Amino acid sequence: MADRTRCCIPFCRRTTAETYDEWICGKHWSTTSKRLRAILHKRKRRWAKGDHSQGPKIMRIWERLKSQAMEGALF
Repeated sequence: MADRTRCCIPFCRRTTAETYDEWICGKHWSTTSKRLRAILHKRKRRWAKGDHSQGPKIMRIWERLKSQAMEGALF
């Protein structure tokens, strides 16, 4: 299981076969803001089209989503 990526939420045992640096499983992803997720995907689309000024914005949004997911995991 060493080649799998674990959910970045502490104590979550879910994994994916995809090779990501960080990943939030579906259970924890659903506890995050739908609006913020939409903004993240919009920024990623801009990045893919060549607007590389979106990188720092994407990272800030990702950190906020991780924080929300961790807060949701406390319940």
